[in-house]
Amino acid sequence: MTVEVGWLLPGRVLYSPGTTDRDAMGERNARTLALIEAEGQPPLVHSIIDHSSRYTPDEIAQQPKQFMYYTTLGSDEVRQRLLNHPMLGWVISVATPNAGLKMAGAVASQQHNYRWHSVPTLEDAFAFLQERDVSLPDLSAYWQP
Repeated sequence: MTVEVGWLLPGRVLYSPGTTDRDAMGERNARTLALIEAEGQPPLVHSIIDHSSRYTPDEIAQQPKQFMYYTTLGSDEVRQRLLNHPMLGWVISVATPNAGLKMAGAVASQQHNYRWHSVPTLEDAFAFLQERDVSLPDLSAYWQP
């Protein structure tokens, strides 16, 4: 499975399509860490995970809803390095598709002391990041669907 992670704003804001597949989420973590380490620019690198318009109603109904399903993703070493990386900024989940994934994100952010937030739209993600990190330019100008 190929997981897309790329720069929305080079060196500062990563973008990736959402998934609820644990293997793909682990791969996304590894790619995110690699990009932060290779090309990330201070002070922080933020990540937008966009679930909007990704799933049919049937796919949403079939997704795992249990919080525990989403708590172990890929390599523990990679996840720990990512969560503890000094340049990891906000992780924004757009249109989080189910309560289990939303709860896992919120709980993990509290347990590991990292910044996670869920918003309904991509525009809300841009606005939220720009309120939290005033060094960012207008992110909507970088968005190319």
